Amino acid sequence: MNESETLRRFEKAEPVNDAQTGAAELNLWRVTSPVNREICTGMAVSFVSLVAWLAATVLFVPITYELMSGSRSTSRIWTLFGISVALVAVALVCRVLSFRISHLGAFRLEQILRTEMASHLAKVPLGYVVSAGSGALKKVIFDDVRALHAFVADVGRAVAMVVRIGGLATPGFAAKGCPVTAGHG
Repeated sequence: MNESETLRRFEKAEPVNDAQTGAAELNLWRVTSPVNREICTGMAVSFVSLVAWLAATVLFVPITYELMSGSRSTSRIWTLFGISVALVAVALVCRVLSFRISHLGAFRLEQILRTEMASHLAKVPLGYVVSAGSGALKKVIFDDVRALHAFVADVGRAVAMVVRIGGLATPGFAAKGCPVTAGHG
């Protein structure tokens, strides 16, 4: 899809009726479609960061058992500790990479939308621009597009983390016999 189609999609984006609330909302996924790849890649890299972080944390259980058992051999402890440190490094690198990917996508979306809106305004009759007022146009071009930046850059990664950490934690709780996972909570 080329960038000139973005504004057409933005202009034609019809409200979507939410079945639960009955509210009409602009379909943000259609507006952000030029950067969906960045959004999904940021979510995936964020998930890799989460898995590496959880794996590093879980590795401290066998390290603690080895230390508590009074074993004279420290090679296993140092090996597990080294793997844990490497996993923490992977988690931090992935978190930074996810941040960078999603923010670059958000900045690209801002540039695309502002360029297309300015191009569209150049074709609109001057009477419309005068009647709409500069405040309303400024709000759309700057404030609304900036709000989309927050959605693309931060919300997608945060939602991915929350949903996936729940999906990873639930089997662990179920294995330990947690009453919440059995529906007796």
